[in-house]
Amino acid sequence: MGESGDFGHVHWLVSTFRTAAEEAFEFLGDHEYAVTYEHDVRNPPSRVAVRFEGDLATVVESELTMASDGGLTLRTFVRAHHNDHLLDPSAAHDNRGLSGALEEHARQVRDILGLF
Repeated sequence: MGESGDFGHVHWLVSTFRTAAEEAFEFLGDHEYAVTYEHDVRNPPSRVAVRFEGDLATVVESELTMASDGGLTLRTFVRAHHNDHLLDPSAAHDNRGLSGALEEHARQVRDILGLF
């Protein structure tokens, strides 16, 4: 893929990840968590993060990184009840893999936060 193709792919990935993360963690929005986004696509590894904030002590941040070789890794961090939880990283090879990894992380976040 040429440089301009890589740039387009990264920006497509940012948009795709934001949408997929909002869908997977929709229950946080239902509990009035504020959502913010940040990304850095200038240099590898490219990263995009979606952050959900409840009260001052409750934060969920899900981050997707893309290595130079195109490999995708999803990481999710949870701060709740004054404890930090870093969920196991998940490889995401395509849209279906990304959606599945986000759904699994969302399930774990529900358990940690006690939201059903």
